[in-house]
Amino acid sequence: MGFFNRQQPETPPPTARHESTPPHTAYYNPLPYQKKSRILSAHEIEFYHVLCEILAPDLIICPKINLADIVYIPTGTEERHWETISQKYINFLICDPATSAPLCAIEFIDPQNPETYELEMLMNDICRSINLPLVRFNIRYQCTGRDIADLLYPYVEIGYQECLDDDL
Repeated sequence: MGFFNRQQPETPPPTARHESTPPHTAYYNPLPYQKKSRILSAHEIEFYHVLCEILAPDLIICPKINLADIVYIPTGTEERHWETISQKYINFLICDPATSAPLCAIEFIDPQNPETYELEMLMNDICRSINLPLVRFNIRYQCTGRDIADLLYPYVEIGYQECLDDDL
């Protein structure tokens, strides 16, 4: 049986431990974390919706994926390689629906920002070394659905033709 179809064990009766009260407020210090109002910028949300329209409907679109989630570093590899990927992310990752295998990475670039050049070259090297196609979109260029589909077509299945001319 699949994960979601398995039979659930009987719930044990509640015990005193399960019915305990919250920690005493004198000893409880709330953590300083707060939930962000959103995880994607307005541009990323717009791009995500266009991806949903143009890609085959069963493909998985993952926003803001940390490189460490898709890159395996063998045991015994120098720590600097882990540090290189642990703080970097890809704007969108398109995955196979059956296996969740990464098919294509999407990254936004700003060619007018010279500080990002080294990072872009590093991303090229990493994606090439793991055999992951990397498609970049200039954030200063107005894309259409057709532009996006044309660049992604070699790597992923494109879905609905009627959506390809929508502007982004």
